[in-house]
Amino acid sequence: MDNAAHVTLGASGDHVVKIQIALLTLEEVSINPAELSGRRYGSSTADAVLSYKQKRNIINFSYQTQADNIVGKMTISSMDREMLEQEVPDDTGAGCFLDDSLISGGATGAGERKGHALLGFAISASFTPVTSAGLTPSDRAKGLKGDAATWAAAATNKLGLVAGLLASPDPSDPDFVKRTTAWHGLETHFHISTHANPAGLVADLSKFYGFIEITISRADTLFVDDLANTTDFAYAFRGGFHTDPAKAQGQLHFCPEYLKLGKLMATAVIVHESSHYADITIDHFASELPPFAGSPVGAGHTKNYDQLNADEAKQNAYSYAQFALHMKLQFDKRLKFKKLPGGGLQTD
Repeated sequence: MDNAAHVTLGASGDHVVKIQIALLTLEEVSINPAELSGRRYGSSTADAVLSYKQKRNIINFSYQTQADNIVGKMTISSMDREMLEQEVPDDTGAGCFLDDSLISGGATGAGERKGHALLGFAISASFTPVTSAGLTPSDRAKGLKGDAATWAAAATNKLGLVAGLLASPDPSDPDFVKRTTAWHGLETHFHISTHANPAGLVADLSKFYGFIEITISRADTLFVDDLANTTDFAYAFRGGFHTDPAKAQGQLHFCPEYLKLGKLMATAVIVHESSHYADITIDHFASELPPFAGSPVGAGHTKNYDQLNADEAKQNAYSYAQFALHMKLQFDKRLKFKKLPGGGLQTD
């Protein structure tokens, strides 16, 4: 998109998708699904933009007296800043740089910097290490335990909703559950439609998320440092929830690389590692990255994230973090796109 252009009603394209991503992430707004799938700046997107600008008093006083529903430089600058604040560590002023190699499919060399571009919040970001004096990896994780607990609670609440709907479906609309955001999340991350007993799967997931919530609540004693590990973000003793927490192997260990993560990724790591800790069966099958389908993780695994069946996903720590984030935000943060024959992108 031309930096000088305004984005107005009727526009469409990837730049509109980014505006919609920002609105859904930063505000409690509702955008028509047809506008999202069509990458279109329709009336509900315009209404959300107007609400966003009004709350922040984004007005060009050289010719305006009140906010409008057009996205110009001032609005884009505000969205860029706020979206980057969502990702960068909140306890440092360290510089950051964007890395969209996973999204574009291209390779980015180590240390290669990308400039902060228009609508540059994109989807993924890489960051320089945090160097705040005295801050350890476990300190950072403990500081994010509230966010992680909120994610896990959102997952638990939505699982309860689905469990209720499955147990007592509306006779006039028995398929209502399949149109809920909760079911969509379960299909996306746990492939519930492939399971022979959906209610049983929901019950198991509810149990595990309960263990995850308890684990996060014990962060002050369970979250420890491993400063000698220079390769991992963090690691946990699988099934440690059911062992003596006083044992070092039964804790969640956070490593120096964890300090490089943005806020969302750092929170996802907490939920991910807490799922390992919750039950010995929760290991690795596939990562949600890179889009569009994810990638296998672990020896002998060949399926990507989208190809897992329900039982495999139930044993995949990546699925627990992504489902929790999906339920917290009410949309899939992976923001999956399909490549079109002509080279463009289309949201699922």
